[in-house]
Amino acid sequence: MRLAFLVQRANFYRLYAPIVDEAIRQHWDVECWHDYSQARHGQKGYNFPALESAPRFVHGTPGFRTYRGRPELRALLEQGRTDAVVSLSPRSVELGQDADRSAVTWVMLQHALSNFVAYGCDGFRGADGVALYSEHWAELALEYFRERRLVPPGDETEQEIRNKTWAVGFPEMEAARLVDPAEVRRRFGVAADRPVVVLLPYSYGFGLASFRATHKGQRRSRWEEAASLARQVWLDVNVVKAVRAFCRRNGAHLIVKSRMKRRPAFYTRAMADTHLYDESVYPATILETLRIASLCIGFYSTTVHEAAYLGVPYLSVRPPDGDVRGDRALQRVFLDRSKSSFDFPGVSTVLEQRAAIAHLPETRLDDFAMDPQARAAYVEKFLSADDGHSSERLLDEIRRMKR
Repeated sequence: MRLAFLVQRANFYRLYAPIVDEAIRQHWDVECWHDYSQARHGQKGYNFPALESAPRFVHGTPGFRTYRGRPELRALLEQGRTDAVVSLSPRSVELGQDADRSAVTWVMLQHALSNFVAYGCDGFRGADGVALYSEHWAELALEYFRERRLVPPGDETEQEIRNKTWAVGFPEMEAARLVDPAEVRRRFGVAADRPVVVLLPYSYGFGLASFRATHKGQRRSRWEEAASLARQVWLDVNVVKAVRAFCRRNGAHLIVKSRMKRRPAFYTRAMADTHLYDESVYPATILETLRIASLCIGFYSTTVHEAAYLGVPYLSVRPPDGDVRGDRALQRVFLDRSKSSFDFPGVSTVLEQRAAIAHLPETRLDDFAMDPQARAAYVEKFLSADDGHSSERLLDEIRRMKR
């Protein structure tokens, strides 16, 4: 069986690499196709998918090809270079709305919430199979599409989407077995018995750009914008100070893990014991930090899924309503609800920014202790399983479709 992975950014290997490795182990003919039409400069230029950015794999080395955008990708597929494609986006996005279905099976891999928000129900319909973390995500997707009025309740589109979804688990997490926590602690200079807190800083930006992304169609005066910016910065500064005080009280080492495309504010970096960008994709730097963490803190970061899988409690600091990024349907379906992946007692906790500022400095690390039974329920609901066989299940589904 021939299998191709579409690599538009270097960090896509964070999601792909365990599947690539498993396919090689099973003697599939695997290739990674790097899109050289991607930007080399600008906010995401650091993530250009150069061939040399590919990681080392455990079970061998796949083949590599480069292509330049849609015309060359279409040509590769028309030449019959592969039997199946694994992508983070649907066929219509990569090949165009006029692309005909072919003998090549197109698989879209779940990437947190991106598949639902960016592509809608057409993204699901535009793939032959959609590999989700669990069956629950298919129901969340349909609920989100209904909220957005993209699909009427009971419409045949719902069944079409359900028929295309595969609950395979969370392949990315298989890379965690490659992480040696003792080696990570040595590399970061953290004593073996010292607790670690990982902070994922507020990454949506402040001011007008952030407001427009969250409140499309609305306008603010210059004075309203200035007042909002001052408030946002004041809250963020004081949340970071509260996290620093929490670490001091609990004798914890503070790791700030951020991304190059949204560099943290100077005060956040200054309060960190260790500050990291993405220095590795297989295993991913975030997995290295979580393997030694006692608590992860973020602002509605979907890293909550990685943390729960690894048994690390997660605290989501919630900005005020006006600053929560994403459309209202996304907030209602995925964020602000009881038993969401962000607010799941015994696993993940949500605190409003002002509550975090007031209470974190006096809080004990043990107050966020993971409840094993709650974690088991979380994994079953949102991640299917933590058995390390998600890549196998994905390949089994592709094999089934090709029979």
